[in-house]
Amino acid sequence: MQKALRDIEQRRYALDERDIVLGVVVEQGGSSLDGDAIPAQQAISIRHDYNIEKDQFAVILIGKDGGEKHRSFESLNLDSIFFLVDRMPMRKDEILVRG
Repeated sequence: MQKALRDIEQRRYALDERDIVLGVVVEQGGSSLDGDAIPAQQAISIRHDYNIEKDQFAVILIGKDGGEKHRSFESLNLDSIFFLVDRMPMRKDEILVRG
């Protein structure tokens, strides 16, 4: 997971461009949302809300509307996530507006 987090930080500009908030929710240790620590109880609540077992790894893409858009149980592939986000209607509109 540490390698994945380093890769994410190297491409932080691409996450920011797409308004992606990164949440890291772990059973033990420091959970965070976009780099800000969250309490253990909030991490438990997030796992519960998205039906993630304690020992399960999952990558979940949640749209701006709050709906789950993609779920994977494999390691994070940023290019796949960016591809999915860039195909979403709101993102297409943002691209048109920005030029």
